[in-house]
Amino acid sequence: MSDAGGREKLLAAARNLFPRSSYAEVGVAQLLEEAGVKAPTLYYHFGDKEGLFVAHVEQELGSLGAHLRLLAQTHNSLQAALADLASALAEFTAVDLEGALESGRKMRKPSHQERIQESYVRNVFEPIASLLQSAMDRGEMKREPAGRLVVLFQSGALQLCSGRSDLAGRAPSDWWAETFVRAFAAR
Repeated sequence: MSDAGGREKLLAAARNLFPRSSYAEVGVAQLLEEAGVKAPTLYYHFGDKEGLFVAHVEQELGSLGAHLRLLAQTHNSLQAALADLASALAEFTAVDLEGALESGRKMRKPSHQERIQESYVRNVFEPIASLLQSAMDRGEMKREPAGRLVVLFQSGALQLCSGRSDLAGRAPSDWWAETFVRAFAAR
């Protein structure tokens, strides 16, 4: 059996190590050293490194999802909501979204693959899709497959807004939201 704080220590170690390196690059010994726990604590709480990674991704995406849902609901303007969503995605560093999905596809256990995919869909994809679908229903945007729009929006937010301080004299998230809305505006 392990100490009561071992689970939290391991999640804190995951929060510190996984964003800086890929899943494959972080070793069990490194996680244990960072957490200050022994191997049985990892195996007791998570089964293995893969289980810890999945729990880490679920926890962090859960926090991101709550934030995205709140942002999507607090604006009267589609463009303002999208700017805030783009900014939130670009500033989210607790998990490399694309890296987590890629690592998830390579997990040994199908249940781990499913948990990462489900967490992404519930916490990232669905809040954006819901906002875009509502805009299409109101006639603000032309009818397009919502999934395609989410992928396009997220890709642009991650690529254009991350690490850029200025784009065309404006905040990258504002520029991207305006460009996205203009490109898909109902004519």
